Amino acid sequence: MLRDILMSVSKKMQIDFEGITSIIQHNGEKGTARENILEEYLKSYIPEKYSFSKGTIVDCKDVQSRQVDIIIHDKFLTPYLVDMDNTKIVPIESVYGVVEVKSTLTKEELRKCVKNIESVRKLEKKTISDFSFPTAGLVFAYDSDASLETVYKNLNEISADVEVDKRISCVCVLNKGIILPVEKNGMTNVSLLPSDNTIYGIFNNANDALLLFYLILTQILNSITIFPPDMVAYAQSTDILDTSFSIPADYVPDDGTISIMDKMVSISEIKNLRDYGTKFLSGKLRKEDFLEYAFETCIQNLLLVHKSLDLVPGNSTLDFFGVPINNKVIINAYKIFRRSGEITPNEKKIVDDLENLMYTIYDNHRGEMLKNNS
Repeated sequence: MLRDILMSVSKKMQIDFEGITSIIQHNGEKGTARENILEEYLKSYIPEKYSFSKGTIVDCKDVQSRQVDIIIHDKFLTPYLVDMDNTKIVPIESVYGVVEVKSTLTKEELRKCVKNIESVRKLEKKTISDFSFPTAGLVFAYDSDASLETVYKNLNEISADVEVDKRISCVCVLNKGIILPVEKNGMTNVSLLPSDNTIYGIFNNANDALLLFYLILTQILNSITIFPPDMVAYAQSTDILDTSFSIPADYVPDDGTISIMDKMVSISEIKNLRDYGTKFLSGKLRKEDFLEYAFETCIQNLLLVHKSLDLVPGNSTLDFFGVPINNKVIINAYKIFRRSGEITPNEKKIVDDLENLMYTIYDNHRGEMLKNNS
């Protein structure tokens, strides 16, 4: 029964199309007529959750597709960015597939279809769940100026420089047949989307073309799950809205983290470094307290930059008030200073020598620090 229904629809579709286009001379109006005919009939057989629109598709990086004839998108999960005069700008995350509709599919029209669908399938998806499915791209033609075999040859030729996963999913020529991806392994199973494991196959079924197109489109729609777009990402990545924010210092949580030099650092570490640094640069340190603050300030800075003290280059230096001090010397003295067990006289001399050097330099700049903090 379904086949009989769709065959009668196919015949009526061609009659309607021929009747409309015979009295419409303007190309733009002809195009609108053919798209409307296909859209109206598809709506009769596809669930209401799917919406059909005309317009452009955009991603969160503000990259836009070329204009496509029919956008099939989720009726309930699509935030329209623009909706004027029945032309919409739709976020790519809400789109199941697009259909290019042609009255006569010439090689040049096929080339436009390939480029238009590629522009859609190249868009980046950013959903609230970080999961997404590929968007399908189909071509529906009422006729072609060449045989289906020639259309097949042209499709492969034009698609040669297009990434496989950005290619057309289905080409239907209503009075001739369909071109679909077929799995290379066995070359018997139809695939919904082209991939490295598929090759296009020709289905010479002129009488059943509409039925097969409908079934393929339905299968594609049923196999795709739409996750809502991350609209905050749209705002942030395009700088359309200022989404910068601040948190008052008193409310910054100690267990929060921020990225510094590709390393996640806890707020408590930052506050600790700030407290030691503030005390160190106050100019008020006594010698007996000096190494504690000097080490914590220097070592924490090295950890922020290099992530590990073992990764600090042997020839790197600390600019200590204009005097270069080898970082490895500081690290070695720090490890001795922090050791819980006994240290040898030689080790004590290493720590004392560094303390005397750094404190002398510090003391020479004490007046300047006190003045800056007064």
